[in-house]
Amino acid sequence: MFAAPVAQQPAQPNVQPEPRPEPAAAPPAVDFDDEEFEATIVIPRSNTATRWKLIDLDGTAYALHVSNVFGRNPSPKDAPEKAQLVSLSDAERVLSRTHALLEVDGDTLYVTDLDSTNGTDVIDADGDLLLECEPRVRVAVPAGGSLSLGGRDVTFEDPDA
Repeated sequence: MFAAPVAQQPAQPNVQPEPRPEPAAAPPAVDFDDEEFEATIVIPRSNTATRWKLIDLDGTAYALHVSNVFGRNPSPKDAPEKAQLVSLSDAERVLSRTHALLEVDGDTLYVTDLDSTNGTDVIDADGDLLLECEPRVRVAVPAGGSLSLGGRDVTFEDPDA
């Protein structure tokens, strides 16, 4: 008896899997030491200046925009879209990097503590503590009032005074 011929399988080419590319090395982490940033940096992100000014401890005046974020080194990711970022000098290191939001609405100032470590207080015109701000709660600053950012006082120049 004859056996039926067996069909031969075509030879498979010797295919090696392509080597996977090595993952790209992550860029080295940058450690920004706040001590390197001695000067105050103001980054206006829009042209929404008001006539109000914030007066810092050393007498430096900062023109306030409609929306302003203050701190040791405020982050744009923690700020409203068009907020001006203001880095205040902080030798005592009491400010959080992104400490507070200050908004100007006509003749009224509003402050919102941005979950700062040392808090934000509203001080009345006589220099007395009026209110300890709750985080993320918008509070009006009274006429002639000031703020304590982590125990560091700032005042305001009222354009109508």
